[in-house]
Amino acid sequence: MRVIIISICLVLLSGCATGPRIPSGSKGNLLFSIRIIETDSGGILEKDEGIFFYENDRGVVTGYNITRGRITAVVNISADDLRDELDKIAFETFNFETELARAIARRDAEYADEVMGPFALHGAEYEIRFTPYDQTFTLRRWNPAIEIEGFSSYSPKIAKLKALIDAFARLYGRSEFRF
Repeated sequence: MRVIIISICLVLLSGCATGPRIPSGSKGNLLFSIRIIETDSGGILEKDEGIFFYENDRGVVTGYNITRGRITAVVNISADDLRDELDKIAFETFNFETELARAIARRDAEYADEVMGPFALHGAEYEIRFTPYDQTFTLRRWNPAIEIEGFSSYSPKIAKLKALIDAFARLYGRSEFRF
């Protein structure tokens, strides 16, 4: 009897030690995520890390902050409230590389050789996914926040991407996502 009780306690404690996990099948459809793929100091990550928003069929969007494969925070948002925010932004998918090149050209035409573009010395590779309705936007690059922030004033499309990220951050309860 003691062995069974001790075994049950160990199983329960080991479950607590690993942290809560998103139950498979209960997440819904991925709507938006900012996921860390690789870091310059730690290599490719083996477990999920980032911010993930899933919409379920009950009209609720759940945002998860996942660190090293463990849920560290959860927030529920009304899908209607989120749709209102997204409709205001009117985001449309685009080719980031092409639009970034146009934004750089606009910036260079304005400032010529007077300004150095944004850059990072260290960081991580991120994947930003937005998959609402019938769209899919995926951006996978190293330190994308620097370029999104730095060139949003030179491109309406990049500005809408920034507005989209900021809207999810506000609905999550933050002023911004730092990535």
